[in-house]
Amino acid sequence: GVFADACGKAGVLQRVLLPQPRDGFLDGMGSSGPDFDARQRKAAIDRFEAPHVIQEWVVSTSADRRTRFRECSFAILRLSDVVITLQPKDTGTGGKPGGTNEFLAAARRHGKVILECQYSFSAEGKLA
Repeated sequence: GVFADACGKAGVLQRVLLPQPRDGFLDGMGSSGPDFDARQRKAAIDRFEAPHVIQEWVVSTSADRRTRFRECSFAILRLSDVVITLQPKDTGTGGKPGGTNEFLAAARRHGKVILECQYSFSAEGKLA
């Protein structure tokens, strides 16, 4: 959301690549429950339908969730000259197949320019 919002404010055109059709993506269930609550779902739809979004592309037809996300990550990598990630600090070196850590490793192997942004929250819930 942070990058999509910044692109919109700056008038930068954006393509949205999804691992499956929009409704299935928004209804997705991860290992810890739904991927989106009602507020997040509405925010995602607003971002998909923003005027600066010029394409919404479903890049995978796999029945397997992790394969879909992996295929989506690699489609993004193929199209990108620069990779920008935003993820929590202390995510470790593991991660899920097709996740951010695997994506960054592939970007490094392919010689992509990478801007890796990490964040954390204080005990009070404020961005630290």
